[in-house]
Amino acid sequence: MYEPIYQLVRQQLLASRILEVGIPDVDAVIVVHVAVSANRELRAVTSPHFRPIAHDLYELWPNLLLMPDEFRYIPTEELFRHVPTDRHPELEPWERYMRSRYSFLR
Repeated sequence: MYEPIYQLVRQQLLASRILEVGIPDVDAVIVVHVAVSANRELRAVTSPHFRPIAHDLYELWPNLLLMPDEFRYIPTEELFRHVPTDRHPELEPWERYMRSRYSFLR
C-alpha cells in the first residue's frame, strides 16, 4: 500500500474500532489530519490505481470512505491562525516556539 494512504487507513480503522468497542461518552469520531498545505510530496497521489480519481490526497481520501464526514484535513497554517491564546494563555510559549521554528507560520 502506498504512503500516506496506508497511514490514513490505519487512523481511520482505529477511529472505527473506537466506535465498535465503545468508549463511555464517545458516540462519534472524526479523523483530523493536520499537515502543511505546501507539502507536495505528502499530497501527491502516487498509486496508479487511485490517480484517475484524484491527484491530491485530500481530495482522494474522502472519496474512498463510506462516511467521508468522519475525516477532516486542516492545513497547519489554518490551525495556527486560530490558536486561542487569548482564552488559553498557557499555549503562548508553544505558539511562539512553533512560529519561530517554522517560517511558514509567521
